This record gives sequence, structure tokens and C-alpha cells, in this order.
Amino acid sequence: MRVSILGLGNVGKGLLRILSDRGTSQKFREISGKDIEIVSVSDSTGTYLSEGLAPEKILDIKLQNNISRSLERMGMDGIFSMEPDVIVDLSPASKDGRRELGIYKKAFSMNISVVTANKSPLALHWKELNEARQGSESIFLHEATVAGGLPLFSLISGSVLPSEILEFRGVVSLTVNMVLSKMRTGSSFESAVKTCQEEGVAEADYKDDTDGVDAARKTVILANSIFGSSLSLKDLKFGGVKDAQSIEGWKDGRVKIVSTIRKENGELHVSSGPEMLLPGDPLLSLGEMSMGYTIKTNFSGTITVQSAKDGPIETASGVCNDLFLVGKEIVDKK
Repeated sequence: MRVSILGLGNVGKGLLRILSDRGTSQKFREISGKDIEIVSVSDSTGTYLSEGLAPEKILDIKLQNNISRSLERMGMDGIFSMEPDVIVDLSPASKDGRRELGIYKKAFSMNISVVTANKSPLALHWKELNEARQGSESIFLHEATVAGGLPLFSLISGSVLPSEILEFRGVVSLTVNMVLSKMRTGSSFESAVKTCQEEGVAEADYKDDTDGVDAARKTVILANSIFGSSLSLKDLKFGGVKDAQSIEGWKDGRVKIVSTIRKENGELHVSSGPEMLLPGDPLLSLGEMSMGYTIKTNFSGTITVQSAKDGPIETASGVCNDLFLVGKEIVDKK
């Protein structure tokens, strides 16, 4: 299966590590009957031809900062001339999502599947993306856009099919809650952000995380994907670190940035921001490196899923799982 990767940051490098594992490649071959071949890669310096190179070789070149010197540069449109089966988008989210939207729409027009961890196009252009996919044979998966490596969309699509989702509540943005946790123990805002960056959790441009934009984007994606709405980020009021600090008692550890989507009397109520959690709330038990969620259903009861730790490698595993699902579906279609 021919794959083009956009973005070689912490998650991109994590994906290359996973694909370098012999067990991973063997499992994919068992599922799809094929090997994964990375035909192009893109990072902040440009887009490069990588056809014929093993994932571990590409990773080594990237870690040595030799991408621009070791690989043949081509324009962004060159990824389409490579005829990939799948484009994997791990690039940083743009402010308006237009760049990513253009890439996805062109991919759908060429029956190229898309796996993405990039939240911006889904949070801002959900309706347009779905319209672009109509009549296309492309597969579009986005597990890692919301909860990193935590199974969410795959669980809902495969494990609670008889049920209607009535409510979703979750801590799905790691950075903003980790910053709050560090500040509660005495770190300054700047120091907390720096620690998150050193852990590979926060981006160099961290404001989307700490202002609550990242959590809000994820909330919109959840509302649209699970509840069938057509919301955009502009439809949602949200809050981040400063809003959490305005709540009396925020330092006692019970205030987290929570995404809530609830269906009530035929109406959808959507919010993303700081919430004082009550004793017994399963989200209260999450550690500073954890994410988790609770879904209420009509037939499958209330389900809580959480991770002990989530970071770039866990997010990369969610992306890789989507690649496995694409490979399996391509085989099943034949």
C-alpha cells in the first residue's frame, strides 16, 4: 500500500518508529496481503521523494536533520503524481483549515484515501469534506484527531452499533490540562508550557492548546462525527487556562477542560471549557498525562475509557491503526 506522509514532527516520527517494527509490518501484511511503502514525506522544509526507502531509513534521515540534503525535493503536488493509496496528514493545524481541505478534496477526487490527525479541516469544513467524498471510493479516517491513541471512533463504530449515543463527556486535550496540573503544583504558566514542550506534548506555537482552541476543535469533530451535526468552530464558545483560573478553588485539582455533548429533547447541547468535577466523576481520576471519556447510551449502558498516559507515540499508534483499517477495507472491497 503506497503511503504519503505529511508532517514529520513528534507524531510523524512516532509513526515511522511503529512502521519500522517488524511485528507491525508482519501484522499489516497478514491483514492486507501487502507491505506499506512510504512514497513521499513532507516536513516544514518541503516535500520529498522517499520511494524505495524503509521507514527506519527515513526516520534516521529525519533524526539527523538530513531530509533536505538526502532526499529529492518535489512540489506538494508531487505527492499526487506518486499515486499513493493513502495520504496521512500529521501536519500542524492551519488556522483556517483551507490548505488541508484543498489536499483532501483533491485526494477524494482521485479516489485516494486520507488518514488524518489534523483537527483544523474537520472542525472548520466538515460539511464540505463530506460533500467532496460523495461518489468517491476514498476512505476517510480520523481516529487520532480527538483522543490520541485512545480508541474512540473505532469503538463507537464497532462496539455499540445497536445503541444511540445520548451524551459524551471527555478530557480530550492533553496539553491544556497538563499545563493546569503543573500550575497547581507551583509552576508558572511559562514553565508549565515549556515542560509540556519538552515532553513532546505541546507544539512550539502552544496558544491553540492553552486558549482551549484545540479542545474546542475536538469537541466540534465529536459532535459532527458521533451526533451527525454540522457545527463549525465558530459555532462554539470555549475556554482554556485563563478561564479555568477564574473558577474559585481551581487549584484543588477538580477543574479540568471538559468536552460535553448532550442530546436532550431533540436538541444538541455542546460545550468545551473548564468544569468543576464532582466527587465520583470518572474524569476526576485522570492523571496529568491521561485522557479519557464517558459515553451514555440507550442500550449499551454507560461506558468509560481512559489511558494512563497519552503522548506522541500513542497518537501515532492511533494513526497506524487507521492505516490498518484502510488496508483491510481495500482488501475487503476486492
